[in-house]
Parts: sequence; C-alpha cells; structure tokens
Amino acid sequence: MARLARLYAPQTCQLVQVRMLPQTAVHLEDIQALLVQWLKQAASRYQLAVHAWSLTEQDILILATPAHERAVSQVIQALGRNIAAHLQQGAVFKGRYRSCLVQNGEHVLASMIWLESHIHQQQGVEHPEWLPWSSAGGHTGVQLQDLGWLRDHAAYWYLGNTPFERQARYRELCQEGLGTTMLERLTQALQGQWVLGDAGFVEEMATVANRRVAPSLRGRPKKVRDEATPAPMK
Repeated sequence: MARLARLYAPQTCQLVQVRMLPQTAVHLEDIQALLVQWLKQAASRYQLAVHAWSLTEQDILILATPAHERAVSQVIQALGRNIAAHLQQGAVFKGRYRSCLVQNGEHVLASMIWLESHIHQQQGVEHPEWLPWSSAGGHTGVQLQDLGWLRDHAAYWYLGNTPFERQARYRELCQEGLGTTMLERLTQALQGQWVLGDAGFVEEMATVANRRVAPSLRGRPKKVRDEATPAPMK
C-alpha cells in the first residue's frame, strides 16, 4: 500500500513526533542543548513557527504552524543531518515522523499539555516543567528560559491578559490533566496522522488539506439498488 502524503493545510497547527533509534537515544542527553539550538536555527530557516517542544529519551515532540507545505519535513531533515554529523552515524530516526493537524482552542492546549508532560508519562519525571528539555518551564512560569524564538499560539495567548495570568492558567490546566477521551483522540490522530478537532473542523480541513483527513470506512460500500430494478424473487 502506498504511503499517504504528509498531511498539510495552510495556516494550520501541527503536532509532530519523531522517534529516535536506540543508538541515537543513548546519546540524547549529551546533545540536548545542541538539539534545541538546531531546532531554533532550522525553524527560522524553513519558516516553522514553533509553539512548544519537548525532548525525551526516545523522541522529539513539536507543536508548530508551518508557513508552507515542506516546512516540517525540512526541519526534521535538518535535525537528522545535524544529529548524524555530530554522532558520526548514519540513520538517527526510527522511521518517518508522525504528525496531525490540530484545531485551535482546546485541542491546541491539549496538544501542548500532552507534549510538555510526555516525559512524565514516558519516564516518570514528576515535575517536567523544571527540566530544561522542553518549553514547559516557560509556559508555566517556573523557569526563566530563552523562549524568545518561540511563537505563542493564540490558544495559549488567550489564557490571560498578562504573561503571569497565562502562566497561572496554564499551570492549572496542566494540573487538571487531559481527560481520557481527549487523550485517546489525540493519540489516534497522531498515530494515524489525521485531524485532531471537532466534526466541523474535520469538514473544513477536508476542503483545504492536500489529502484526505480521516480514515476511510472499513468494508465495501453498500450497493444502492435502483428503484426501477425489481427486487430478486425469494
């Protein structure tokens, strides 16, 4: 079966996940500071507005809005080249990266919370916002990070009128966590590389995206019998 093209829609946020090969992951802690610099440089060069990011022992997670269809791919490729050159090895990523389109509002915030708390879910880190390996510290206000290169998404900006209000409200949302339904929908959208949003957003994306935005229905389509055709005799 042919692989689906990368899902893209103009001016639409994407949640991106790229997994590391084991031989890359063992060196990740040593190059995390470099990875942040490489991400910053590549995002600027290829016009990717990064809203949030996180590095774990196994993967790189990014929430961003690309300015053009190839922006995400170009940034991931640049990261791969830099890692491979620094570690002097061949392939560094475990297959293709995964991504999904994300609706503004609660779905973007859910993606931010999931992304910035992923290290807690994966490695059991109790307070990921205190680590310098993600944008969580800046968004919650518990760390003074150099986040000037990030571009806050409107969904985060609307949490309050001042940075302190936004950070306080975001801390509350992180403490509340994601509901089971939202978590399942987010995981399914990312793994399937579809759309994360409500029915109206899915319909909207279907008209502007570069390919289909939801999985096809299983099974063969039902045959529609022409009314003029007599029903078979029993």
